[in-house]
Amino acid sequence: MILHPAIMGLLVCETLSLLVLLCASILGWRIAAGWDISSTSSRQLEREQRAALVSVAVGFAMAFQILSLFLFVEAADRMHSLFTGAMCAAGTLHVNAFGYPALLVKIAAVLLCGTWLIINHADGRSPDYPLLRIKFRLLPPAALAAAAGGILFSIFATKLDPEVITSCCGVLFGGEESALGKGLPKLGPGGAQIAFFTLLALTLAAGVLHVKTHKGAMVYGAASLMMFMTSLAAILSFISPYYYQLPTHHCPFCMLQPEYFRSGYLLYVAIFAGGIFGAGTGVLALVARKNSIRESARGIQGRLCVLSMTAFAVVAAMAAWPLVFSTFRMGGY
Repeated sequence: MILHPAIMGLLVCETLSLLVLLCASILGWRIAAGWDISSTSSRQLEREQRAALVSVAVGFAMAFQILSLFLFVEAADRMHSLFTGAMCAAGTLHVNAFGYPALLVKIAAVLLCGTWLIINHADGRSPDYPLLRIKFRLLPPAALAAAAGGILFSIFATKLDPEVITSCCGVLFGGEESALGKGLPKLGPGGAQIAFFTLLALTLAAGVLHVKTHKGAMVYGAASLMMFMTSLAAILSFISPYYYQLPTHHCPFCMLQPEYFRSGYLLYVAIFAGGIFGAGTGVLALVARKNSIRESARGIQGRLCVLSMTAFAVVAAMAAWPLVFSTFRMGGY
């Protein structure tokens, strides 16, 4: 294990946040089982107080889980100089078999945590807490996903060995025959661009329709998740090579480097914001059907949809910028 300050700090914070989430899951399940908003008993009052406390604690823990994904990648990027062969976070994550699984599980946990925070926000806007049972019963899956990511990260951190010779991002994401990028660019730069911008147009059209008519929330939620995954694939397929101006370099991490003005952080924040806010728009359409919350949920959905569309517009602008203003071309496109 390497006693790097970033790794040690993340391990401590991960442990504390996971303890909060796991304890809150047990307590939240008990609160949901006995919840009766129409009751005026002292036990119901105690449940309401505990529910408020649990919601606040979980909110902070889940916010850290979202932040920890970016801190994890930043720590991996800063540590690449410790490993022979590594040139960015890609090499650090490849030092052992747990780096990339931890990253993927953390991405899934971030989506779940972000969606839970949206449900919790909507629940707090109604005096009778109509979504309390739903949010506390959804808490264990989100906590388990966060725990799985935390455990994988802990194993990855404890097995870091500076004597290991790892691979650089050129080997890992160098094209069709690369170790991790195998098959990703096979669609070709033109096909990838057409798929990305077509889905973007359809997603934005679904969002505009929802904002104007308050209909199609679940359609936009599904489209935004597809756009989220397509955006990540587009980075590997054509966005990153255009930023690097190297047709064989598909690394998703080098954009976080200072020589590229750390533009990757804005791109990834926009992608996750678009996916989480869009997913929240659809999820609220599923869970917020009671009369006491329907009207306020509709307003929240509209704002989430606008934020999601704005985030995807930022992604589109960053993807289009080098295509329009650079002389570099891949395969004639």
